[in-house]
Amino acid sequence: WLKRALDAGAEDIVTGAEAYEITTPVPALEPVRNELYYLLARYHYTKSNFKEALELFALVPETNEFFGRSKYLEGIIHVRENRGKEAAEAFRQILRKAKAGDANTVEFEDMANLALARVFYATRQFPQAIRFYDKLPSESPDWLPSLFESSWAHFQIDADDKALGNIHTLNAPFFENEFFPESIILRAVIFFQRCNYE
Repeated sequence: WLKRALDAGAEDIVTGAEAYEITTPVPALEPVRNELYYLLARYHYTKSNFKEALELFALVPETNEFFGRSKYLEGIIHVRENRGKEAAEAFRQILRKAKAGDANTVEFEDMANLALARVFYATRQFPQAIRFYDKLPSESPDWLPSLFESSWAHFQIDADDKALGNIHTLNAPFFENEFFPESIILRAVIFFQRCNYE
């Protein structure tokens, strides 16, 4: 019911739940307490109340099914507040749990790899960014965007052959329904730098 209320924008319910001090031990809430922490944190996230969201995400235990979701949004908050080290740690926690075989966290593995790659790219750590872009499997819906983004990382470290290889893949007839117009611009920039004007 709380999820439906939050999705409907019932702010008075959220205020009431917080006024009740959700951390107070109440036996009736125990089965849903961690979900309540997550949903209230997500509500605060959507309202850009990041401090409150982080406090509530931190209450979700590592053994809970909402841990991966909480850590992912926690990492996104850190990215939005330009705290790369904290963001990277949140995403790495997801990857450690996924590597250990946690079924509730595995679904966030590709998202965490992509987010880590973007954090490293933003902090100009291009080889590390490429390493995480390369971890996305070709079955992932984020694989083509990761190829495109990694092309820029390869370009930044003068690995033009890899950048051009990715661009060639992106523009292959097999992916005719996908469109990455900037890939053509990147290819033109690489050719221009190599004095290959044709």
